[in-house]
Amino acid sequence: MHSLSQNVTLSSDVVFQELKGEAVLLDLSKEMYFGLDEVGTMLWQLLEQDPSLHAAYSAVLAEFDVGPAQ
Repeated sequence: MHSLSQNVTLSSDVVFQELKGEAVLLDLSKEMYFGLDEVGTMLWQLLEQDPSLHAAYSAVLAEFDVGPAQ
């Protein structure tokens, strides 16, 4: 379990490709594909720029005008 005070490291084995607001991830080490919706894509892009979970959390709250419980 992660806390918001932690930073994360995105795996170099995962290839990210955005497609019309959504994204596809390919984990090269496991040969598995994953799809991300708009929010997941935004989170991935935020974490690429800054590994802070708290910064990503704050950005999502601001972007979607939601409270922490949502």
